Amino acid sequence: MDGEPGARRLLPHLRGTTRATLLPDLVAGLTVAALAVPQGMAYALVAGVPLELGLWAAALPALVAALFGSSPYLVTGPTQPVALLLGLSVVAPAVAAGAPVPLGLVAQVSLLAGLVLAGIGVLGLGSASRFLSDSVVAGLISGVGLLIALGQLPQLAGVVVRPTPAVGLEPQVWPLVRAGAEALGRLDPRSLSLGLAVPVIVVLLRRLDARLPGGLLALGGAALLARA
Repeated sequence: MDGEPGARRLLPHLRGTTRATLLPDLVAGLTVAALAVPQGMAYALVAGVPLELGLWAAALPALVAALFGSSPYLVTGPTQPVALLLGLSVVAPAVAAGAPVPLGLVAQVSLLAGLVLAGIGVLGLGSASRFLSDSVVAGLISGVGLLIALGQLPQLAGVVVRPTPAVGLEPQVWPLVRAGAEALGRLDPRSLSLGLAVPVIVVLLRRLDARLPGGLLALGGAALLARA
């Protein structure tokens, strides 16, 4: 079943939809949305683009994957490395130069990345990823996580830091480290308390009931408190 085109699986399922199957499908959709909404907004924040673009990036690929995807379990949407590289290489230099966020260039780069990934899929080159060693994958995940954490320290502390105009990943790393260190010395208590409360609420809700959308509830509560 996993190797069949998505449309061959989806259409018979839609024709066989009944009142008994509608509720589980609705619960499944809401469950995925509860994860995708805060995740898409977080990726948009990492990339430095408006938050609504993260929601579009989370929703549209899921609709396309339902028709053309080969697995019913694969999550399709934006990823941390792509969002980070897009933000550091495209958005940050433009903002540092005093220009607005180059949404047109962001769309072009995103489309190009999508075409490259589609080409890899058509040529069947995805299986080449199995030759990557565990240490390479672990290093990539750890590095991306560290850079994202450093990039969010100024916002956690309530400090605005302008990026460097240099293009690329490496020139942006040390400014992130310096900005994070400077932010620790200029903490805003309200921003810090809200930033720390979100992961605490997520963990507590997960322990209370794993079915609760902890990320969505914590994000919504923090947004309401921030506007108060």
